[in-house]
Amino acid sequence: MPAISLLFLERFDVLKYSKPGGVFLLDSMYDVGEVWNFLPQEVQHALRDKHIRFYVIDAHKVAASVGMGGRINTIMQTCFFAISGILSREQSIEQIKRSIQKTYGKRGEAVVQKNYQAVDETLAHLHEVLIPDEEGVQSVALIGTAVAGVQAQRKPAVVLPMFTRRPPVPAEAPDFVRSVLGPMIAGEGDSLPVSALPCDGTYPVGTACWEKRNIALEIPAWDPDLCIQCGKCVMVCPHAVIRMKVYDPQLLADAPETFQSAEARFKEFPTMKYTLQVAPEDCTGCGLCVEACPVKDKSQVGHKAINMVAQPPLREREKANWAYFLKLPEVDATDLNVAAIKNSQLLQPLFEFSGACSGCGETPYIKLVTQLFGDHMIVANATGCSSIYGGNLPTTPWTANSEGHGPAWSNSLFEDNAEFGLGCVWHWINRENMPLNFCFSMKSVSVRNWCRICCTLTSQIRWVFMRSANGWPSSDNVCSKMDRLQQRMRRVYSNC
Repeated sequence: MPAISLLFLERFDVLKYSKPGGVFLLDSMYDVGEVWNFLPQEVQHALRDKHIRFYVIDAHKVAASVGMGGRINTIMQTCFFAISGILSREQSIEQIKRSIQKTYGKRGEAVVQKNYQAVDETLAHLHEVLIPDEEGVQSVALIGTAVAGVQAQRKPAVVLPMFTRRPPVPAEAPDFVRSVLGPMIAGEGDSLPVSALPCDGTYPVGTACWEKRNIALEIPAWDPDLCIQCGKCVMVCPHAVIRMKVYDPQLLADAPETFQSAEARFKEFPTMKYTLQVAPEDCTGCGLCVEACPVKDKSQVGHKAINMVAQPPLREREKANWAYFLKLPEVDATDLNVAAIKNSQLLQPLFEFSGACSGCGETPYIKLVTQLFGDHMIVANATGCSSIYGGNLPTTPWTANSEGHGPAWSNSLFEDNAEFGLGCVWHWINRENMPLNFCFSMKSVSVRNWCRICCTLTSQIRWVFMRSANGWPSSDNVCSKMDRLQQRMRRVYSNC
C-alpha cells in the first residue's frame, strides 16, 4: 500500500509494481470530489485496470490545523492502520497513541496532545474515492467493502484529462541528460547499458537544473510594492531558487505579462529595473526566505515582502517567468562592493538546485562562496553531506557561467581531502614548471612494490600537511617541501 504525494505521480510510475486489488493512499491538496481530475492518465488507467482501492487525504491540511506544521508522519501512519486492517480501528488508535506518548513524551504534553489530535482528525479527513469506468460512470463494484470509519465519497462523473506523466527531464535538455540521466531520474537506471555511461567516469556539470523535482506544495511569491531589495531571502535560500537581477528597463519589452519588476534601489544602478524571481519547479518549500524577510505589511498581519503560496496554480506562469529571468544579463561586478549582502546576491551562483535537505544550513554558504569566487575555484570535497548533495548521481549542482568558467570539483574518498587538496594546490602552483622527472616510469613495478610506493606517498603527503597545519604555507614553502618529498619518493622507488 504506497502512500504518495500527488506531485510524485507526475514524475514516477508508482503503481508499476502494485498487485491487482491493492490499496493506494494519496496525500493530495485536492479533495475527494476533484482529485481524479488531477491524476495523470497512466495513474487513472492503472487504478482502473488493476482494480485498486483508492484513498485520499490532505495530510498537510490536517497537520496545519492541529499546529504540527508540515509534519505528517503521525497522520499517514494512522491512515495506514485504518486502511490495512492489520489491527482493528480501536486497537490501532490505542497503539499509535501509546507510541506517541513514548516517542514525544519528553518533549512536553503540548506536543503529545497535538499528535493525539492529529490521530483523531485523520479519520475524519480520510476518504475512499469511487473510481469511474471508461465512460465516467461511478463503478462501485471495483471498490469492495469500505473500511470501518472511512466513507467512500461519491463525486461527479468526469472525463479523462488530456495530460500524461511528464518526462523526467525537459525536451530541451542536452542529449546526454535526456538519454542517460533522464532514465536514472525516473528510477530506470538499471535499464541503461554500460556503454551509455562515460568511460572515464567524468560527468558534465550543471545538470541539476534539468531535474525539476516539483516537491514543494508551497513556494515563495514576491510582493514588489513592499520589498526593500535587501537580498536576505536570496542569501538564505539553500537551493539558489530565489535570485535577483538589475537590468535595463528596455529588456522588459519582451517579458511575459506576469513578469514582475520594480525600480532598482541601488545607488550603483540608479536607472535600472529590479526583479526577484523564484524557480517554481526547483523550490523545496522550506520557507527560510519568509523567515529571513525583515519587511512586514502594517496593514495586513503576517504579510511580508515574500510569502508562501500554493505551488500548482503558479507553476506554469512562474516557469515562463523564470525562463525569461535567466535570459537577462548578469550584473557587471567589476566596481561592485560585494561585501554588502544586497550587492553580493546580484552575482550568479555556481552551485544550484542541489539534493540537500529542505532548509539545509550548509548550502547557503557554499552558494555564497561560488558567487564570490566560483569562476576560479577548486573544491577538494571530503565524504559527508557535501559530497552527497554536491556530487551524487544522477545530477550535479556545480555549474558554470556563460563563459564556461566554474568550480572544479572532485571528491576524495573518506576524510583525506586535506592531502587531496594539498596535491591540487601543489599541482596548480607548479603547473608551468612541473619537473618532468617527477613522472618516472612505472612499467616494471610489481603490484607489491606499487602498493609500497602508494603507501609511502600517502604518509609523506600527510606529513607535509601536518607540518603546515599552523598556517597556510606559502608557495615557496610548499615547493621546497614537495621537492624533499620527491627525493624521498625516488629513494622508495629505487629500493623496490
